[in-house]
Amino acid sequence: MNNRSTAFALILTASAASYCQPSNTERRDKALKQVNACLRRDEVSSRECTNLNENVEILESVYRAGDKSVLPMLFHFTYLTAFYDDALLSSPDDFLDAMGRLSEVDQYGVAFGMSGGEFSALPKPRFEAIRALLTSIPDSSQSSSAAKICLRMLETNNASLFLNYFPAGTFTDRAADFMIHWFSRDLYSLGEQPLLPVALANDTVYRFTYLGAFSGPKSATLTVLHDGTGTIVMKEKGESRNGAL
Repeated sequence: MNNRSTAFALILTASAASYCQPSNTERRDKALKQVNACLRRDEVSSRECTNLNENVEILESVYRAGDKSVLPMLFHFTYLTAFYDDALLSSPDDFLDAMGRLSEVDQYGVAFGMSGGEFSALPKPRFEAIRALLTSIPDSSQSSSAAKICLRMLETNNASLFLNYFPAGTFTDRAADFMIHWFSRDLYSLGEQPLLPVALANDTVYRFTYLGAFSGPKSATLTVLHDGTGTIVMKEKGESRNGAL
């Protein structure tokens, strides 16, 4: 076979292979159909969910290729922290506009996923980049409400990155980082500030914090002033009660 025949055969082979490959639109539509069927069944073990992870990856790749129409479907999978972060940073208007069309409950779910979730903080550079982006969105923007939800969740779930509630050496076992992340998150959600360094040298402050496994965090803070009087503030998520002593 001469060079011209070889080249012609290669072109035919490449054309045939290309013809056999489904288009991005076909891959997207098939993935959307299968994911929809899985969500309707609401059973991860069902036949419709057999290829769920693969289909989610297809939708991610389609989005990254420029098809923003699949974003609402991807909002169902709030474990996609890295994807959410990339999508928000690369196209904040598209992300926040699509998020703002969800119910309030679902918006908080997306914000929770974007912020890193329950078990660990985001890498600090990524946290700072997202925080700077969200704080730059003006109140006049149509995306302001969604941005504020994201910012609140971002700061709550990553409080350990910018507030030091615990002196060095407070936790020393293998779970130290997780405990600092967890306790800082709950203290921040209560609106508590670090007790150290002491701001008022003449005051003595005691804080008891209850972090229940099956209930929201609670705290009681007693501040004793230098004249012997004091105040006590009791908090639980969504509530606060003050009293003088």
